[in-house]
Amino acid sequence: MTYVTQDRGRLLATITLVALGVVLILILMAGQLGEAQQTGPTYKVLYTFTGGADGAAPQSGLAADPARNLLVGTTSGGGATGNGTVFGVSLAGQESVLYSFTGTPDGSSSYAGLIQDPAGNLYGTTSMGGNLSGCGGDGCGVAFELSPSGQETVLYTFTGEADGARPYGSLFRDPAGNLYGTTGWGGDMNCSAFGFSGCGVVFKLTP
Repeated sequence: MTYVTQDRGRLLATITLVALGVVLILILMAGQLGEAQQTGPTYKVLYTFTGGADGAAPQSGLAADPARNLLVGTTSGGGATGNGTVFGVSLAGQESVLYSFTGTPDGSSSYAGLIQDPAGNLYGTTSMGGNLSGCGGDGCGVAFELSPSGQETVLYTFTGEADGARPYGSLFRDPAGNLYGTTGWGGDMNCSAFGFSGCGVVFKLTP
């Protein structure tokens, strides 16, 4: 009886191993078939910045502008005066400058992405520019609105004190139209992070 039990155990173990082997082979075959059919991701350059009037050094992500069939973003440099741009690029690779920053009072060097309201207005921030008396003469940045026609409006100019300075990130807009964001500098001037004046703030802006 002991022999039969061991024999049955070996038989069951052998059957199990064979079954597992078949399953493993089928899995491997399926994987190979899947790999053979998969084409893989593709990469395509839609537009290459020249560093001139078209802009240079985009630091942010892109947003969709469905009304104009564009992907919109910002550059931290280039443009008409070297202070950066708001740009759009079509899926066919055609780039257009929607706005060129001048430094003051409209801002300079945007590192932030854009958001859009239902009317098609774009909102963003610049990390520098605005009032050039602050932040070592470079300006502490602004929050801005850009209309579909290309009219820029400064919604707020940062002073570099308790209100913050150097907004690098994108804004968030709530259903009521209030804007929220952060700054990298300013706020509590007794705080120093990475050698900057102030450790930043979270702000709310009511246009």
